Amino acid sequence: MTATKHKEFAPAVVSAKNHQTGLYTATSALPSFTTQKSSTENVPPRNRHNAVVSETRLRLFSRLSKECRSCARCRLSHFASIFGNGPLNARLVVVGDYGDKECASELTPFAGRVGGALYSVLNKYDILDATYFTNAVKCVQPGAMKSTVMAFAINQCRYFLHREVTWIGPTVVVTMGDLAYQAIHLKKGGSIGEVRYFRDEPYSGIKCIHITHPRHALGDLDKWYREWEEVIKLLEAQ
Repeated sequence: MTATKHKEFAPAVVSAKNHQTGLYTATSALPSFTTQKSSTENVPPRNRHNAVVSETRLRLFSRLSKECRSCARCRLSHFASIFGNGPLNARLVVVGDYGDKECASELTPFAGRVGGALYSVLNKYDILDATYFTNAVKCVQPGAMKSTVMAFAINQCRYFLHREVTWIGPTVVVTMGDLAYQAIHLKKGGSIGEVRYFRDEPYSGIKCIHITHPRHALGDLDKWYREWEEVIKLLEAQ
């Protein structure tokens, strides 16, 4: 069967640039994946960055999203859960730590000033529409939580994160913040700019780079943008 290329989601909605802050502000959640039909292919994909998204993968993500929303695996499960969104053939997967109340109202993993900073840098490099967004902990964190609670939540949410990353099969994964690093690498203590090439399953063939979470970079975005320059170099080298 001959595959027909298509966009599997509508363009991202981002407001006009704020000339005082120099940032974009997300006016609505980035679009989630759709159920648009395409040709059949195996899942997970092994030929990285497929041009076409299969029915099978769309169904799998739809089921996984519903399972995430009804999850009761940890103490955070009574708070709103935010599943990832973006193209299911994304070249880049961005993993944050957890969402907040703004994320819950926008139904997107990144919102407010944090989301605005992230969307701005991705828009600058023209990869916003090729990026899938998600968090290590799916449920919204209402405030400070004990480290033991968060550690348990990461372990439970890894079930969803693992499937998001492997089913998309991106070229590069960006972990933003310590919790995101811990969720992907199964250990603590990532250093900024650290690059790891996965040779073993489940992430075989994927490169991962660790950077600062924008929540902790709003006071010095120039430094954070320089971290993103390394991400782009890694992505363009593939």
